[in-house]
Amino acid sequence: MMNSQIQNLQESYLQYLKENPFVGNPKNLYDPMNYILSLGGKRIRPLLSLIGNQSANGDIKSAMPIAHLVEVFHNFSLVHDDIMDRADVRRGSTNGTHQMGYAHRHIIGRQSLGEDL
Repeated sequence: MMNSQIQNLQESYLQYLKENPFVGNPKNLYDPMNYILSLGGKRIRPLLSLIGNQSANGDIKSAMPIAHLVEVFHNFSLVHDDIMDRADVRRGSTNGTHQMGYAHRHIIGRQSLGEDL
């Protein structure tokens, strides 16, 4: 796979992420979920999912939700890691849950996973 193809897949995923935020009420549950995903990172997991799909001649549009699920699951694990470590910073920025209690952080992590399953 050429670098330009990989870059196109990366850009396609970032566009999908932008167009598919978590939506719902209460806002103090869904806004932090979106914030956590907005913190960035390498996004290697969804990219690898899309590359695997391409190598099997799959349709990128149908693979995108699976790639997103992989990224959300990864971020779910990071939220829970931050809970266990009592960390307030992720990727050099506040993880968005520092002002919340332990239980609220836990619910945000679990809800973000449940939304994509």
